[in-house]
Amino acid sequence: DDTLLKAHLRMISAPNSVVSQFLDPANPHHVFVKNRRLSMAAATPLWVLLGALLGLLTGRLRSIFISSAAVGVSYWVLRLGELSSRAGELSPFVAAWLPTGLLAILVLLLIARLIYAKTLKP
Repeated sequence: DDTLLKAHLRMISAPNSVVSQFLDPANPHHVFVKNRRLSMAAATPLWVLLGALLGLLTGRLRSIFISSAAVGVSYWVLRLGELSSRAGELSPFVAAWLPTGLLAILVLLLIARLIYAKTLKP
């Protein structure tokens, strides 16, 4: 079906390939794309902290598996948010920042766990 092919091709074309300054702020999907770019950049230090904390708390091998699962879940939440945003069920801002927010909460919980574990040791 030609319509289905066009829909799939739209997924890999604009706005994903458009420079941020040319995104239309009136278009909800463009708003999502711009916020996704910002949230992914903001998530970078959180991913570093997550890896370091998991390495300290669980060991090297287990932290690799947990980190891989976290990346998969984060991508799934981002994709689900994008689809919900396109359907008008979720704000583009919330949809783009939700995975980063959840990652920040996870990192804060792991920091609290590490502090709690250090205070219990003699």
